[in-house]
Amino acid sequence: MYQNYNNNQLCLSIPLEINISSNHVAVAISHFVDSIPDKLIYEKAMTSGRPAYNPAMLLKVILFAYI
Repeated sequence: MYQNYNNNQLCLSIPLEINISSNHVAVAISHFVDSIPDKLIYEKAMTSGRPAYNPAMLLKVILFAYI
């Protein structure tokens, strides 16, 4: 299947009092991609080899990079 994908994980030591505002473009992109039906994003999963990256996460990264 896909690698574990969690938006709420913390890997770096960052000040917790800094939050992304609710009107930031990253929040809008995340809500947009999350609103896409799973049937369209997770069309076909590979059953062998290393787990693939989550397609929803990759789409968010690509859209944010183009903004």
